[in-house]
Amino acid sequence: MSNQYPPPPPPPEQPGYPGMPMPSASGGPMPEMPGMPPAPGTVARPQSVTNAVRLMYAGAALSVLSMILTPMSTDGIRTQIEDAMAGQPGAPSPDVIDGFVTFAVIMSMVVGLITVGLWLLMAWANGKGRNWARIMATVLFALGTLSFLTSLPQIGSAPLLVAVSGISTLVGALAIYFLWRKESTAYVRAQSAPRY
Repeated sequence: MSNQYPPPPPPPEQPGYPGMPMPSASGGPMPEMPGMPPAPGTVARPQSVTNAVRLMYAGAALSVLSMILTPMSTDGIRTQIEDAMAGQPGAPSPDVIDGFVTFAVIMSMVVGLITVGLWLLMAWANGKGRNWARIMATVLFALGTLSFLTSLPQIGSAPLLVAVSGISTLVGALAIYFLWRKESTAYVRAQSAPRY
């Protein structure tokens, strides 16, 4: 009995739909489909994000400088404590005031170490395009601005510390500006896109 149907055509060398590009034989990535977000890691980090990261490293350096200046500002801290206790009944002894000064310096150093760590963490995570880091950096900037505003009355007793705090606030503002630029947003979206 003869075969009434012609033999089927040989299979194509690469599976897929006709006209659809396939991955290269070397195992390269699939080409981007129209309307789909680019694959994570395929978008180069824009200059705006690089600027923000550099500013965050500068903020960490300013925090270290603030930690160095704090022990040198004990006279100003002592004056603030004495002024705060002036209205209290019974004058505190010099030993009590010394204890408060020491405590204030230690707490400032601890807060300074945490601040340095946060600056460095934000620089690393925002450099990787993490959306949570951009939001957290914005919240931390708002808290830092409030801290600077509350330090303004101390400008007479600790002018260097207040000046460093003001410069840090300006650095933070510039970093946030760069993080929320259009090209930074595109980078964050690309890095946050689901991986298939």
